[in-house]
Amino acid sequence: MPKAKKTDKQRIYILDTNIFMADPDCMNRFGKHMIVVPDMVIEELDDNKKASGDKGYNTRQSLRNFDSLRRKGNLIKGVPTESGGSIRITSDYDHVILPSGWKDKPDNRILQVAKGMKEESEQPVILVSKDTNVRIKADILKVKAEDYKHEMIDEDHLRYNGRNEILLTDKDFQKLLQGTPIELKKAKFERCNKDRELLENEFLYITNQTTYGTLLAKVRENFIVSLQYDSIRPFGVQPRNVGQRFAIEALLAPANELPLVILKALPAPPKHSLH
Repeated sequence: MPKAKKTDKQRIYILDTNIFMADPDCMNRFGKHMIVVPDMVIEELDDNKKASGDKGYNTRQSLRNFDSLRRKGNLIKGVPTESGGSIRITSDYDHVILPSGWKDKPDNRILQVAKGMKEESEQPVILVSKDTNVRIKADILKVKAEDYKHEMIDEDHLRYNGRNEILLTDKDFQKLLQGTPIELKKAKFERCNKDRELLENEFLYITNQTTYGTLLAKVRENFIVSLQYDSIRPFGVQPRNVGQRFAIEALLAPANELPLVILKALPAPPKHSLH
């Protein structure tokens, strides 16, 4: 008789206030597991509901989400989440002793809950916080702590600068010089940045593998194509480097081709002229 597959044991996730401020829908990101919210989190959300920007909006939305859950059931006993787990609010751990010298403040009250639940629960208990100091203190208490990953931007996207460098065969290089687009799948080239593939609308600094000549191009609809506006000087602006030539190309492209252009560079008069 085949062995039954082991299922992941239900975990208890204790969420810090900053998780709700980062992602109002975080309560639906933890699958079948149990979410426990210390009452201090509600207090902190209430204190920040009038904040400006995303912080205030996310805080107010989180409170609305809690109110919606409250109408569906008892938040003290637990209410099902959309992801198949449950969420509840607790205020039962004021008796838990923390190291001497730790002040009575919201972060430590949340850590009290985490420590108390770990000591009494047979299920794995994990504190989730975006605050590095809270995670360090959790380590001191021997409580497992994690950062919240869902809303984080991949570092590859942070490093993306809109351009890449490739080495192209002489045959394809000559075609491109004559204005003939080269299908990306059939092009014979070597990426200088081997960590990722070429992306749509990415600009290219191309070097001929044989002659070491260079030209500029871009990726458009799965083809490598020559720059369309490289000879145009809008308002008499003369580009001083490759990056500024790429910027002019992007800004002159139709809105249906490039609906959003973001220029990132150190302040310089030529760039200001492109704003």
